[in-house]
Amino acid sequence: MNLSHLVRRFFAFGSAKPLTENERNSVVARLPDPALAELFYAQPVADQRHGYDASEWLARREAPLWMVQAGMLHDVGKRHASLGRWGRAIATAFGWLRIVPPGAMSLYNAHGSTGADELTVLHADARVVAYTAHHHGQRPVELGVGEWEMLDRADREN
Repeated sequence: MNLSHLVRRFFAFGSAKPLTENERNSVVARLPDPALAELFYAQPVADQRHGYDASEWLARREAPLWMVQAGMLHDVGKRHASLGRWGRAIATAFGWLRIVPPGAMSLYNAHGSTGADELTVLHADARVVAYTAHHHGQRPVELGVGEWEMLDRADREN
């Protein structure tokens, strides 16, 4: 996780625009399982926008569908914390300092594993689950180096 990505996300959180009708149609096409689409739409608008933009970045590069889905769904666990812009920033600072934050901030910092657990229950592709679980850590064995780097870039640049 780099600082420029976090600064962009901090400001984007307050200015994110809801998905357009065409974008929502694209979500349905990329997440044909209604349960996965419902999980995507359970996120705050800012996280929907980030996931959608990451998936678009991947789709423009002709990534396989599972990678497009991973870009779209990797942050679904964040919604359980119900934190605003400042709460997210403070939780991230705790994480950098390797301090376990209190309450909802702890949930926020565990969003990868939380989201992966949900995706597992919904029978998402194992590679989507693996990326979601590890996207702020080390590359899981389920993903090749090139796949990991592409997904990481989609996350950082969107």
